[in-house]
Order: sequence, then C-alpha cells, then structure tokens
Amino acid sequence: SQSRYDLLCSAGCGHSRGHLPTATNYAASQWYLECENGSPGEAFVPCEYPVMLSEINYNSSSADDSGDWIEFHNSTDVDMDISGWSVRDENDNVFVVPAGTTLEAGEYLVVARSIVDFESVYPVTDNYIGPSNLSFGNDGDMIKIYNSENELQVSTLYKAVAPWSYLANGLGYTLEYNETSNSPCKYSSWFAGCELGSPGRSYDPNCGPLVTVNETSGTLSTLVYPNPTQGILNIDNSAYTLSAATIYDMQGKIVVSHQFNGDSQWQYDTSELANGIYTVQFRGESGESGVVRVVVGGK
Repeated sequence: SQSRYDLLCSAGCGHSRGHLPTATNYAASQWYLECENGSPGEAFVPCEYPVMLSEINYNSSSADDSGDWIEFHNSTDVDMDISGWSVRDENDNVFVVPAGTTLEAGEYLVVARSIVDFESVYPVTDNYIGPSNLSFGNDGDMIKIYNSENELQVSTLYKAVAPWSYLANGLGYTLEYNETSNSPCKYSSWFAGCELGSPGRSYDPNCGPLVTVNETSGTLSTLVYPNPTQGILNIDNSAYTLSAATIYDMQGKIVVSHQFNGDSQWQYDTSELANGIYTVQFRGESGESGVVRVVVGGK
C-alpha cells in the first residue's frame, strides 16, 4: 500500500487507484497507485519511464532567482525525438517542445520559464530550451508530460509542506527525483539535493561545479598555469588566439571575465577565492569555445 500523500496523484493527475489483490476490505491502506493512464482490464505491471521528469525548480531563492524550470532525462540507451511533446501545469499552461528536439541517450534537458533568469544563475549550462509559460505554484502544483500523440507519459504533483522537503521552497534547492524509485508520485521519491540543484546533468552527491560542457583536453589546458594554484593564475595568449576568458565558481556563478583585446597574457589573483574547483571558459577569435578546470588551493 501507499501513503495518503502518494494517493493524491489519483485526483486529476492521470493515475488511478488499484485495489490490492490480497486485500480483504476496502480501507484506504488496501489501495495502491497505478501508473499513468491506469491499467483497465489488465493486471498491474511496474511503470516504465523512458523519458523522466528528473528535477523541479518551483521557487528559487531571492538571491539566485533562475525562474521556474523542470528537467527531462532520457534514461534509455537510444536517442529519442521529443518534438511536439508538451508539459502542462495545474493551471493548464502548456509548453510544446520545439520541432527538431532530440534527447540523446542518457541526456538531460531543462525547460526554463525565463531564458534570461535561467542564464543569469546558470551561465555555463547550455542544454536547455524555452522560454515556457509554465508557472509552478509555491504551495504545490501538478505537472504532466505528454508525447506528441497527446498520450500522458509522466505525471506527478508536489507540495510545499511536509513530508515534501521544505528546502526547495525558496531556500535555494530543487526537488531531485530518485530514479531508482520508479514512482514519481511518491513523496519519498523526491529529495532536496545540492544548493541550486543540478540542471542539465545527473545529481551529484558531492555537489560538484555546475558545468555541463566537457573539459577541453590538449593544447588549451597548457595555457592555464599553475594548476593547482594558490595565488596568481596565468592564462597564456601568446599565440593571440583567445578573445575572452571567464572564471566560474563551483556553483556556476561568474567570478570574473576578461577581454584580451590583443593582450598576450592575463593574470588573476586567486588567493581570495575559497578552496575548490573552478572553471575557466575560453572564447576564441573565431567564436569557438573551450573549458579548463582549475583547482584553487585557497587563502
């Protein structure tokens, strides 16, 4: 059986309630939540979610307001065309995924209400789409995801009170889905992960830097030295191929940006930075980009 909180998903969220085959009465404890669309005329089978709703940001902190956003995850080993899929909130606001959108095997994709707000908090995260008109309630909401044939694929609801985590309600955290649970309507399937969440990537229990691009190997990494560093970080542009460099902290916030404007070198004093891993993103004169991670030894 499931808790009364889990069974809330049978009230307008696309799930039905099933009666336990071993039940001897019709008490509330003798019912369970079916998958999306139920199983009329058939025995219950475990739910499957090739594309999962993996993260919800419904109420950002005032200091880091990225706007409402959710995250898709393709949990399969094949690419999936999600063009024409749609997301609905409880007020029937609808966002339709643009044509030509492919969710690659294992990939995460954010649907952001405001591109401007999202980019202001997550400047390095690039796997997102939007803007959407979805607006998730600070007191709770219902989220439904449909495929291009308007068939319900995933639906859930959340609340802003116990037993759901209070940390996601304006305190800087998101609701992360435990994908091993295979039951998005269970409150116990959701937890507050890292501060600012993990948009566009899997949950990292170590709460590492919010960087979704791959670190550049080879020549570019030799331009940044010493690495690790405890003081001056040198960035070599003696080949005059770089136009700009930006350093991001462990949460993806910009620490400092520099335009080379023909300079052959840039030096930055890292001694006032907290210990940790930082990301240096480069822009080339021809528009290309690359990333190198730097370990800062601290003060």
